[in-house]
Amino acid sequence: MDKTRESSVTKGVIMKSDYMLIAARPDAATTDKQFTDAVMKRIINTKTSRSVFASLRRRGPVFIVLVVLLAIGALSSTAYAITYLWTRSHTAVTSSLDRDGRKTYSIKTEGCEPGNLTYEYKLKKGATLSDTDVQRLMSAYCEQQAVIQWAVQTWPNDSSTINHSIPGYVSHVAMTLVSNPLKNRSMTRQSITTSEFLLQQSDNDQQTTKVESDTKILIDGQLSTIDKLDASKAVLLVTRQDIDQKNQDDCTAVSCSSDTLRDDTKLVALVQLSYPLEYYYGFKDLVLSRPCTHNAIDFCPLSTDNIIVFWRNGAGDYINSAKWKETSGVIQSIGRDKITIQTRAGRIVTVHTDANTVNGFNARPTSNKGFQVAVGDTLNISYLSFQDQVLADDIPFVNLMQLELVIESQAQHQKY
Repeated sequence: MDKTRESSVTKGVIMKSDYMLIAARPDAATTDKQFTDAVMKRIINTKTSRSVFASLRRRGPVFIVLVVLLAIGALSSTAYAITYLWTRSHTAVTSSLDRDGRKTYSIKTEGCEPGNLTYEYKLKKGATLSDTDVQRLMSAYCEQQAVIQWAVQTWPNDSSTINHSIPGYVSHVAMTLVSNPLKNRSMTRQSITTSEFLLQQSDNDQQTTKVESDTKILIDGQLSTIDKLDASKAVLLVTRQDIDQKNQDDCTAVSCSSDTLRDDTKLVALVQLSYPLEYYYGFKDLVLSRPCTHNAIDFCPLSTDNIIVFWRNGAGDYINSAKWKETSGVIQSIGRDKITIQTRAGRIVTVHTDANTVNGFNARPTSNKGFQVAVGDTLNISYLSFQDQVLADDIPFVNLMQLELVIESQAQHQKY
């Protein structure tokens, strides 16, 4: 017997490049707090006062989706019909073999991120994706971006009435939430039952969402009806959340708590995507490399399985600074207080460390998760620029912010 739970609130995700990393994390992977903190500082750099948003923050993924959707809405000055977005999106995928004989894909897109930048994806060892699969992965990714942009433009987020200082004042917040791509388990004219990727084998993980009479059903960017949905295709649920919160009577400009008067969520759109569910999660079989921050010459491989070898206290305060630069390369030699790498562009870079950086990491199983830094490994290096407009070939220890060992899979104990 199916055990479903009635709910119209779904967890949301936006598949920008950094979010793809998070979505690709294997369930068995161990969380690296420093890495996660560093990545999230790049994704979201916001400061909130003690307000209705402070209470929303405790809601977890919902708050994060709100912040990112607000950012997208602010950056998007022109509204496009969803069909126009889908027809405009184009991906160019070319493949080659790296020095290890593994497939590497160079990807450029039109109509979605990364745009005119070139991103590269290396096929993980043991992965069986074909060239066609990778092309479809990127097309699916661009399609998802188009839906999210359409949703937030069609139902803009609204926090214009928020006030967190007047006693008794009622603030209204309206948010548009977009779910992860979901498996369509079953449907009627009044509801749809879905499940998350990797949870689809368990009936206990089903979620049933009410379909309203005015819920928009979209297939191929066109209005349709729920009976036309193809159960083999993934779906996105677009929900609208309306919250009224009343300031308590002792509110001041310094401190203000509030009580929730209303928290309603409604399914405003049900969007059928073009591909089966697995194509929206296939990035787990690829390692992304992108141009390093403030360094277009070198490519930096990004993975949620990467392990921090060195992190300078306070480095997070500089991640969004113009002086923050990155490089990456294969270790050529390891000395007592320095490491030499060769970047993909052929540059030889010397990184100065303290005397215990590598040896200390290698001796701490709680930190290194069973991995040792050795010649032949790939390191990502972050540092503060001391030579504006010039890439450093010799990085003093005082400028070093982070060393990151590139790991393909912690679960498989596989280095990059």
